[in-house]
Amino acid sequence: MQRLLRRAAVLTGLLFVLAQGALLITIDRFGRIDQAQAADIIIVLGAGLREDGQPTETMIVRAEHGAALYHRGLAETVLCSGGVTREEFQSEAAACAAVLRQAGVPDSAIRLEEISGSTEENAIQSARLMWDNSWRNALVVSSSYHLWRARWLFADVGYEVWTSPAPAGYLSPPRYARAILRETLAVNWQLAVDALGLPWTDFPP
Repeated sequence: MQRLLRRAAVLTGLLFVLAQGALLITIDRFGRIDQAQAADIIIVLGAGLREDGQPTETMIVRAEHGAALYHRGLAETVLCSGGVTREEFQSEAAACAAVLRQAGVPDSAIRLEEISGSTEENAIQSARLMWDNSWRNALVVSSSYHLWRARWLFADVGYEVWTSPAPAGYLSPPRYARAILRETLAVNWQLAVDALGLPWTDFPP
């Protein structure tokens, strides 16, 4: 009996590892697909700020990519999504907007969502603004490794979205590996939270 239980435990562990590997590959491959097309709005997801309150390199790259899509004429409005997640000087959305302005996006084309503190809240709060403005679909911009989960969470709130990955060339292979591994853990965490009906929305740092 003990031998049977050990074999079952080993098999279960092996299946779990294989499932995680498949998930990681899925996240990586999805993030390499650019679905950029005309939409009612471009949504740029926040990426944290530095200790001095300035945007991180990841935030800059995402916002600049959103600006490039705007200049291609894919949408008339760019929504920066992200609130104040720590003891920061400004919201992620405000930092994103500053980068957009530097990239030539006019103030009249920029909207801010400064409430959310997680990807799930990005989706929920952005959906509320979409409803208020009769926007039916969106082009979501984030880092490649983040887009599979973002697409899932935005689809959950009932809006049609396409995704466009910001360039990831600034990430070294070890940094990218850490980012995609963390994202794989975040997907598992999200599945567990949803299954248990827990109110948490932010994956622990």
